[in-house]
Amino acid sequence: MAIAYRTATYNTSSGTSLSINVPAAVQDGDFLVLFAAADSATSITLPAGWTQLPSSPLNQGVRAACAYRIASSEPASYSITFSGSVSGIGAALVAYYDTVPLELDSSGGNTFATSTTHTLTGISASGANEMLVCCFASDATTTYTPPSGMTGRLGFQFAAGSATAMVCDVIQASAGASGNKSATTTVADDGAGFILFIRPAIVPLSDSQSLATDVSEGEALDLQV
Repeated sequence: MAIAYRTATYNTSSGTSLSINVPAAVQDGDFLVLFAAADSATSITLPAGWTQLPSSPLNQGVRAACAYRIASSEPASYSITFSGSVSGIGAALVAYYDTVPLELDSSGGNTFATSTTHTLTGISASGANEMLVCCFASDATTTYTPPSGMTGRLGFQFAAGSATAMVCDVIQASAGASGNKSATTTVADDGAGFILFIRPAIVPLSDSQSLATDVSEGEALDLQV
């Protein structure tokens, strides 16, 4: 079975903290992506137990951060904190699943200059049929259109302040470069975003799995010289 999207949710508010619920559909073993942004150059502290992407955080009009974890006995919600009171804060939580364990393959992130086109620099997948996830945040009240071929999972404007976010994804059939991914907006402004590949976990075989062969007497090879 290929990696698949399971569910997603988001929340927006203002102030110094934001709570985001874990959707009831999330199951242990799901790969969770958490994307948070603030309409200010404030510091973002993501909850404990999440692995922050190496390129987090980014600051360009909006402050953005991204992290992931493997779901395990998830709480009802997570709390994200900000170093100062912000007029607009928001976050998205997206879940993916497969019949085998999942892990992060590669990731990246970059800021966007003021424009109606926001472009994430491409990354590479080490294998076939990996899930490419893109997260975008704009410092404007706008509407995002996903990059060509990608499916938008969440697109939302912050309840206060002026910011908009979107998460989208696509299965990449072959290993190799994703190419740059450009989303468009209806209002020109700057922003920031992240890009990541999710793959089936590579689990090394144990010595007994790789070397042992259970051969009964009846199945033994009769070698003759």
